[in-house]
Amino acid sequence: MKKTMTNKSIDEILNRDDYTRLTKALKNRTEEIAVKVRRKMNDLDLDEMIINGFKIVVKKYSADHGQYHFDNLSIKQYCPVDYDGGYYEYLSLEDINESYYAYDDFKCKIEGASNKQALKFLNAAKKIFEYLDDTESEQVNDVNKALEETKDM
Repeated sequence: MKKTMTNKSIDEILNRDDYTRLTKALKNRTEEIAVKVRRKMNDLDLDEMIINGFKIVVKKYSADHGQYHFDNLSIKQYCPVDYDGGYYEYLSLEDINESYYAYDDFKCKIEGASNKQALKFLNAAKKIFEYLDDTESEQVNDVNKALEETKDM
């Protein structure tokens, strides 16, 4: 078999599974952190934040004619379209590389983020948690100030 410039055969190159193996770990870590971030955002009454140029939102869903309500952490991105100006799509960070209809409701499609988007999210994780910490500190200060100013009322 002919060797490539890196002294690996075509079969050796094609049989590598490093990326596949690592993206499974990437998916698991991203989904785990996304759930934690969503819960913290809900605790802080945050609907969205912009970190490193992308918008992270708590997307709220209703399925089966409103019988089921749930939310997940998603990337909100604008998709321009020539004929009407465009639309926003929500890519779930809790469902990497998956697409499904929640509760078999064809009006409630969940589209998962890609590996590249998951990697971007993980690379921004430190800034995301710093933002959440700063936000909580601000909110605590605001509540303490309001309580202090109204204690004699």
